[in-house]
Amino acid sequence: MSNSRTGLAAVDWRKTWLLALLLIALFLVAYERFWRAHGFVPSVTDDQALWNLARSSVKGDDYNGDSQMRENINPSVFAELFNNRKPVQLALDGSGPLAVLRNLSDDESFKGVVICDVLSWLFFSETAGDEQRAEDVVRAYKRPNALTYVEKRLRLLVESNFVFSLPELSPASLFRSLRERQLPKPKYNVNLADRTEYADYTKTDNQEIAQYMLDRVQEKGAGISEERLQEELKRIEEMVSKIQARGGRVIFVVLPTTGAVHAIEEQKYPREKYWDVMAAHTKAIAIHCSDYPSLSNFNSPDGLHLDYHDAKTFTRNFALIIKDALKSNGFVNTG
Repeated sequence: MSNSRTGLAAVDWRKTWLLALLLIALFLVAYERFWRAHGFVPSVTDDQALWNLARSSVKGDDYNGDSQMRENINPSVFAELFNNRKPVQLALDGSGPLAVLRNLSDDESFKGVVICDVLSWLFFSETAGDEQRAEDVVRAYKRPNALTYVEKRLRLLVESNFVFSLPELSPASLFRSLRERQLPKPKYNVNLADRTEYADYTKTDNQEIAQYMLDRVQEKGAGISEERLQEELKRIEEMVSKIQARGGRVIFVVLPTTGAVHAIEEQKYPREKYWDVMAAHTKAIAIHCSDYPSLSNFNSPDGLHLDYHDAKTFTRNFALIIKDALKSNGFVNTG
């Protein structure tokens, strides 16, 4: 009789758990559909683990991009002109590319192409970008770290496919929103698993975000001295030489800026004093987008980044110029 009761209890518990799981699943489906109907889309967490995954995926002959390119360059469109090989995005927001460039130059197996975005206020300012943060991220990179990678890949499966994992839709965030008697609003920018970021500027106040970007540029210090510039260029050229001696290539690129951001850049870091000097003293390929009509006729809502609709056309034009420059420079592995 005791065994019979135990068997019945086991059957009842299984049904209870199955019913509970079914109710949870139905709730999540309804929750997911509700927030998607309100404009939310999946977005992944861009953290140290994601950067590690991107860095560990770099092959010896890969293409690697930096900084402003996270929003302005569409990897899928870029790959169309390079034999379906997507660039690996190693940018670190708010930081210049030199920590990443140094890491790749020290990697004896790397013989590919590094595309470095030269933002004047991160490259030539006395108070440049958060280089310490970039150094810390690169220093923390370890290969392999199987457990961290497995955990991050599992999280990416959820974050890439479901909006209920978004921080702004967490119970704590929802409670704060409901206290203020308003529903949370979707962010205008979305992070993908390949570390690409795309922005839909129809979902934000462009004046507010343009002012924010302008404030960031204005708070930077004056341009570095000529003596300091020469020291920096010598240090950079050592990295360039190490990569190119192995058969790789480095491309320095100035992407378009517009409006007040562009005016401040030209005032504080004039092209002829900084970029032109750098371009004249490097063995790397140097591309200034203002020299190409196909790259300079785009409107940037915040003065720096492109809407994801424009990014596709810009990327196609940009990839053609990069491909021609590489061929002219003797780099034949362009797909």
